[in-house]
Amino acid sequence: MISLIASICAEIGISEWRQSHHHILKVKRILRKIQSLNRSTSKDEGKKAPRDQFIINAHQNYIDVCQGFVLRAKETIRILRELGILSMSQDCRLSAVEEYIYHA
Repeated sequence: MISLIASICAEIGISEWRQSHHHILKVKRILRKIQSLNRSTSKDEGKKAPRDQFIINAHQNYIDVCQGFVLRAKETIRILRELGILSMSQDCRLSAVEEYIYHA
């Protein structure tokens, strides 16, 4: 989604998504961190609870970051539609981004 909307903005000359590569790496970095987290195997609930809360917070951070990009993409789509300067291929790619957002 990020790369598609960034390429459309680059073609039009809008610098809104010029750091798209950095944004993609940011999302991937957070996801890799979540994937490497392990739950506590301790039988002591006092040790399990903080670890579980840490994992929940990491997942919430991932969701918040992704929702921020979805909101930003929606705003960019609205602006691009209002400008009305999209070619047919750009409009098709923008429709694909909207489908990704719909499924998110």
